[in-house]
Amino acid sequence: MSELTPDRLNKFKKVVTEATRGFAIIITQVDPDAIGSALGLAYLLKSIRNKNDIVIYYCGSISHPQNKTAVVRYNLSDILQPIKNWKSGRHVVLIDSSKMTDARLGFELSEQPIIVIDHHRGKDVVETDNSFVWVEDVGSASTMVTELFSAMEIRFESLEPVIPTMLALGVRTDTDNLARGGRRDWRAQNTLRDSVNEDEFRQLFNYPLPPSFYRNLQRALEQVTQKSARLVTNIGIVLSEEGDDVSTTADLLIRQDGVSLVVVWCLLEKEKRVRVSARNTDSSRDLGLFLRERLGPSCGAKVTEDGKGIGGGNLTLDFGFWFNSDTRRETEALVSAYITSAVFRD
Repeated sequence: MSELTPDRLNKFKKVVTEATRGFAIIITQVDPDAIGSALGLAYLLKSIRNKNDIVIYYCGSISHPQNKTAVVRYNLSDILQPIKNWKSGRHVVLIDSSKMTDARLGFELSEQPIIVIDHHRGKDVVETDNSFVWVEDVGSASTMVTELFSAMEIRFESLEPVIPTMLALGVRTDTDNLARGGRRDWRAQNTLRDSVNEDEFRQLFNYPLPPSFYRNLQRALEQVTQKSARLVTNIGIVLSEEGDDVSTTADLLIRQDGVSLVVVWCLLEKEKRVRVSARNTDSSRDLGLFLRERLGPSCGAKVTEDGKGIGGGNLTLDFGFWFNSDTRRETEALVSAYITSAVFRD
């Protein structure tokens, strides 16, 4: 059964049917949940309108090994467009995000989204007669899109394998392999299970990690600074394709006994910016507010169903030069001093 009432399902169909333009689905952060839910939602929009007038845009880069494995396996580079290719004129659809002010967009949306589906708190979009906004506390956006498929009585066995596989991967990754999943997430996973090839799914879930990750992890362990339950570290100056190592490292370090807040950062060598990833297990701490107050408005966070925080952002280095062979160490030390003092400040 779906959590959608018949009235809400009819509202969704009405909004899609009466749309006067095509749709631009925006993924503000590339991960399996966002990719899976975007692919699933795109299929539903096409099936309702019987039109192929949908573009999926993603913010940031496809650099995480798991994302790269999925993109190569399913030729998704032909489907997903970088946000730099953005063209106005289509109705905006937000998936796995519910904020028009999401800093990861990199620009300001000129119109209210017509559809918003998200499992994070803190939306700033209000539903109108001509829009559909569905935000609930569940483990993943993929769970919600799977519920839409069930409500519309569309069987996954009839679809291309990429849709149920990526939805299943989205559910698993955003719920920590269902350890943080609720009843609806387990039910969604069971709905998808028979349509997913187990060997294929295993390859996507147990993705290979490059040697550079282990070098960066070693660097992070060597640079740890901890005060009470807060921990800060970095992986230094890295190439853009290694930037996702900060989030993987943060996922590992937050499991350390006695730690409730982890902040991991890196300097992206060719982009003149600092990438930050944060994890929080203290439900009394608003991680998004904490990061914005300490590190600036370009940072934010989502809150999981069990109250844990997952966040981060990008800091632009706005002094008038970038590091070279003579200034790398000084630049890194300056960023380290800034972030460490910001996180530990009482």
